[in-house]
Amino acid sequence: MKIIISADFHLSLRETHAITTEEGNSRLQDKLKLISESVQYAITNKADMYISAGDEFDSLNPPELLRYKFIEVMAPLFEAGIPWRLIMGNHVYNATYYNMMSEEKLLKLLGKTEFKIISELSTEEFQGHTLGYIPWVRIKEAEEFLSKTHDMVLFGHMPIVGALLNDYEIRSKEGIAGPNFIGQRAAFFGHYHTPQMQGAFGYVGSIARQDFSERDQDKGFIQYTSSSPIGSDNHDVQFIKVNDRPFTQYEFSEPDDPIEFVEQLTLNGDIVKVKLMGTDKWLYSINKAELSDKLLKAGALKVMPPELQSLEEAQVKFSYSKDSSFQSNIEDYCKRKKRTDCEPLMQDILTEVINAQKEL
Repeated sequence: MKIIISADFHLSLRETHAITTEEGNSRLQDKLKLISESVQYAITNKADMYISAGDEFDSLNPPELLRYKFIEVMAPLFEAGIPWRLIMGNHVYNATYYNMMSEEKLLKLLGKTEFKIISELSTEEFQGHTLGYIPWVRIKEAEEFLSKTHDMVLFGHMPIVGALLNDYEIRSKEGIAGPNFIGQRAAFFGHYHTPQMQGAFGYVGSIARQDFSERDQDKGFIQYTSSSPIGSDNHDVQFIKVNDRPFTQYEFSEPDDPIEFVEQLTLNGDIVKVKLMGTDKWLYSINKAELSDKLLKAGALKVMPPELQSLEEAQVKFSYSKDSSFQSNIEDYCKRKKRTDCEPLMQDILTEVINAQKEL
């Protein structure tokens, strides 16, 4: 049994990180291209099933044009006779009003019985394996479902306790507790966009970058192969990388010369964001329009509005635990901000504050 699993497309006709095109917008085209690649991979490698693990769209009722474009890239699965299961995610959780239901009924009328929307907790016997489906439901319901049936290969869209929320090593404190998966063969989930697999258990990750917090993440889909429904040694998990458009972020601080730096760049259709930090005088001295224009000439597809941080207004604000040392709190804060380079400076500042307080 060979199954291709993808997740979290978040298709939308309105994308912040995109330019308008005749086909809608550039990010929509990017995502449809990557989805098409996963479909073609399934066909070429003779997959037995394709599963999209939730949040295919970014809203409850996607417009007809968007649904058409999505079905269009998935249609080769029907021609190849590969079953497709679409799992409900939290962005489209209300099955009663979900417009894709119309497409499901139409496809059944046309004899395309390979397509099924998963809107309820359910199981399916497939090539000797028991497949379990967990769409977006209450956590208690999901845990009760897991307690009743074991040795399943699970597919779903739910939070799981301990899962990475992002690249900053922040973990989920809510969701299905890990012990509930004891006795199951494998589990592949959508919801969190960071790809993270521990053996045959974890998150597929979004197939494309959704924002700049995902700029350093690999994107792709999963190929799950099982030669027997019994035994953990009889299955294999592969993460198949895709080549998504780069999200590139540049950070400059006074007295850097951003324009001089950008003039040396060669980009390849990147989506670019620039962060500037300095005194008000320095921030005002930089020609933002010229900076954006030079980035576009260097090959950027889209340049986001610059993010400005004034040193006069900047304050070090971070939550900390009284049971932890200043050093560990500083490390945690800098890790969250992806600015490990600021640790020594913050440590020096806090040391000075503590010494000053002692002298009072």
